[in-house]
Amino acid sequence: MYIENNIKYLFALSLLMACFISCQQNIKIVGFEHEKWKNDKQACLSVRKAIFPELMKNKDLLKGYDEKAIAAYLGKPDETELYSRNQKFFIYYIEPAKQCTDPNNSERPKSLFIRFSALNVSNEIFVKGE
Repeated sequence: MYIENNIKYLFALSLLMACFISCQQNIKIVGFEHEKWKNDKQACLSVRKAIFPELMKNKDLLKGYDEKAIAAYLGKPDETELYSRNQKFFIYYIEPAKQCTDPNNSERPKSLFIRFSALNVSNEIFVKGE
């Protein structure tokens, strides 16, 4: 009887935890036009540069989300980098990539980096480049 109760308790607890993990809220940054960001692949349209300041004012609101949530909000990253200990970076160009005009040029422009921990949680947002 004692073992059956423990198994039921563990099952209920596991189900509750799975529900909390899968019910992660959608990202919402008031005043940031994320659809425009998503549609400006590699920043070739120069839209990202114009709306970037609003994103940076609220960058901490991007922390704590998994890769899937970030990609749903900001779109597929322009680059992805694997790092040590199963960490990963999503890289979004802020300024037009050289590839917009020259497909053979692989220089990286000013970019937004989102770091994901080994547990697949965004934990750092910063800018690199020019």
